[in-house]
Amino acid sequence: MNSESIPFTKGRKHRKEAQENIVENSERSAVALLMIDVINELDFEGNEHIIKEAKEVGPAIQKLRARCKQEKIPVIYCQDNFGRWRSDFGAIYTHVRDSNSPGSFLAEMLEPGECDYRLIKPKHSAFYGTTLVTLLQHLGTKTLICCGFAGDVCVFFSANDAYMNDISVVVPSDCIGCTSADARHAAELLMKTVLKIKPLKSTELDLEKLLRHQDDGPGEV
Repeated sequence: MNSESIPFTKGRKHRKEAQENIVENSERSAVALLMIDVINELDFEGNEHIIKEAKEVGPAIQKLRARCKQEKIPVIYCQDNFGRWRSDFGAIYTHVRDSNSPGSFLAEMLEPGECDYRLIKPKHSAFYGTTLVTLLQHLGTKTLICCGFAGDVCVFFSANDAYMNDISVVVPSDCIGCTSADARHAAELLMKTVLKIKPLKSTELDLEKLLRHQDDGPGEV
């Protein structure tokens, strides 16, 4: 076939304008909210403690997310694939929401909005095997607020990787659910002493102050 007979169509990826069928929410922001495994069945042996915490953590995350949206702070969901490699975010959300599992109420309470970012992770950290670093660079994020489940596992690993990437990290204690009281104490101690994360609750978080530091290096609480 003659090459001249093959029509050339410029791919969307080469266009500067946003695709019409995709919601554009690419405003740069010094701060981003990372919601880790909040779409979660919480269905495992020894889950009594984390379920109890989730009943208080869920509403706290919901209020923090609402505050972030008011300040135009991007919300990023990073969700474990639970070993289901053919799943997409929508399928995982629907499965958990309709599962009648101990954590299904969280999926209903914390349903992602149309403009929220959605990532799937294969392991504990939200950074490992995902495009999170590239997304944060695109947004110009210098401070990452981490919340979700479990505080002593996936949230801790994610906070550690943020620290390793020179990103300032905030982990509100009332916005993480942990597997036990001892696990919470150990995780919070490590985050304070090793990752230099200041202990605080979401109600003590000054979002406006964090945003003001976007031109002055990593934000401060």
